[in-house]
Amino acid sequence: MFSSTRVFLLGPSHHYYTLKCALSTAAVYETPIGDLPIDLEVIEELKATGKFELMDLQVDEREHSMEMHLPYCHILLRYLKGTR
Repeated sequence: MFSSTRVFLLGPSHHYYTLKCALSTAAVYETPIGDLPIDLEVIEELKATGKFELMDLQVDEREHSMEMHLPYCHILLRYLKGTR
């Protein structure tokens, strides 16, 4: 079985052009089944590499490329943490 407790999601941007990958500035993604916290420490580590940029929160909120995946990630992480 899996032992991971971290999921990385990469999605295309439909509203924002960038030559780099953009990192969310949100602290949490809200899903219909509960909040999915974003690992802000990992965001800072990725940002420090200089290979990423930050996505404005308003742009992030308009983006929809990951919205169907987030609830499944929430369920998977709850299962892996034993809090079904």
